[in-house]
Amino acid sequence: MDDDLQLIDFGQDIHALTKKLASTHRVFHSEADFQHALAWFLHGEIPNAEIRLEHRVPGMDLRSYLDIWLTVDGQVMAMELKGTRRGG
Repeated sequence: MDDDLQLIDFGQDIHALTKKLASTHRVFHSEADFQHALAWFLHGEIPNAEIRLEHRVPGMDLRSYLDIWLTVDGQVMAMELKGTRRGG
């Protein structure tokens, strides 16, 4: 990873934001549906954020991508989303 890359812990803020998203979107049809909805929601909630989907991780294997890469004021939050499927 880049030495200049600073990771921040959004912790409670992300938890609160995802709860807010859940209040308007009860069901997601796929991981991609959730990924897009969350990215669009974060874009509205944090207008100064730069948001990238399926972002290649700097300094890692060329096949390594993260679902959401969020940059705010030079600080990064990387998200890999996982969900459960009905019946499985």
